[in-house]
Parts: sequence; C-alpha cells; structure tokens
Amino acid sequence: MSLQKKGEEKHVSVMVAEALSLLDLHKGDIVVDATFGVGGHSEAILKTSGVKLIALDADPEAVLAGQEKLKKFGTRAVVINANFSDLEEVLHQGGVEHIHKALFDLGWNRGQLMSGRGFSFLHDEPLNMSYGKKPASGFTAAEILNTWEEKVIADVLFGYGEERYARPIAKAIVARRETKPFATTIELAETIKDAVPGSYRHGRIHPATKSFQALRIAVNDELGVIKQGLAAAWKALTP
Repeated sequence: MSLQKKGEEKHVSVMVAEALSLLDLHKGDIVVDATFGVGGHSEAILKTSGVKLIALDADPEAVLAGQEKLKKFGTRAVVINANFSDLEEVLHQGGVEHIHKALFDLGWNRGQLMSGRGFSFLHDEPLNMSYGKKPASGFTAAEILNTWEEKVIADVLFGYGEERYARPIAKAIVARRETKPFATTIELAETIKDAVPGSYRHGRIHPATKSFQALRIAVNDELGVIKQGLAAAWKALTP
C-alpha cells in the first residue's frame, strides 16, 4: 500500500468548507493548491465546475497518487512534482501568466510519518528528513548532526524547535558522533533522551519531538520556501 493511501486512511483535510468559502470559486478560475498532500482540498476545489487546478507537491509519491486520484477531472487538473518555492517557474513553464486563487495548507500530513525518510523517532529510519528527492536546503539531517559545530546545532534546535535543552542535547550529539556518526533516527532519539533531565524525558511529549521538528524545518528550509512561495503566488494573482 502506498504512502498516500495510508495517509488517506488517517489524514482528514483541514477546514475544507471554510477554505472553499474563502476561495469564492467561479467558473474560469485558475487555482493553485501549493500543498497537494493527499489531495483533499484539490478534489473539493475541482468539484466546482469550470475551475482549473494546478497542484504542487515536493513528494514524488504524492504526485503519482494525486495524478491517479484527479484523472477523473481530465485536463482541468494538473499535479506537478515541485516545491511551492518554485511556483513562479512552474507557472512560467506552463504558460500561465496569472492565477485567480491560491491555497497553502501549511500543516502536517500524518502519512509522512510512515514515509521512511526519518521524520519519526518511533521507527528506525535513515536520518534524511527531506520532503522531496533532494532536501530544499541542500543537506540532510545526518549531515547536520555529523558535521555542524555544536553551537550551530544548538541554535537550530532552539531557533526552530524552541527546545529548552538545546545546549546539552547539542553537546551530547557532538560527543556521540566522535565515537560513531549518526545514521538512524533511533540513535538520535536515544541520544536526546540521555541528554535531558528525567522529568523532561518522561514528560507529556517525547523528549525528541522538538529536536526532530527543528531538524525537519532546517533540512527543508521551511521558512525560506514559505516566503518564496507566498511571494510568487502574490505576484501571479490577478487584482
């Protein structure tokens, strides 16, 4: 079973009715769904007759599943394997000068936890953490952990994850990699658990949660691509 089918069983697209209301769709509209995911919003948009959709996703598996899911809508639906930071180039290559509406659903698809790319600290997976074939940042989580300076790692964990124990975790990471480089998520999760106080280790959330979030944001340059994607959508929108 594919990642997307698993995701569809568990993931429910958020606030579809509200999104459709705010998009105020009309016949002839060209709409961008910048974060296709499992396609819940895209499918709802296309059920409005006469609307053309351009959907993007960085995950090639999501794109293949999306193309199959939306083929019933014919030429009104185009699903493209691209990060939304590349929206301007995608529109240019498609000969699209202007769009009428754009939707960015900047949430987390639970199916991604089953992708085997290192997003989950509950399964032993390679420390990649990239949404697409190549990380938007140009580096993987393993590269951060095994090559970056201790202070920089601490800054990443605190800045992107608001991890209060960023410094001791970074120190433990550097000490551990001197013995053996990090290769899997369980190795990192165990190192983090050992680096934090017992009260934090047995708290409400897993002690590695914020660190994994921070690494994911860094690897995918999430704040940078959001800025680029929104700017490109705004530039392309008709008045």
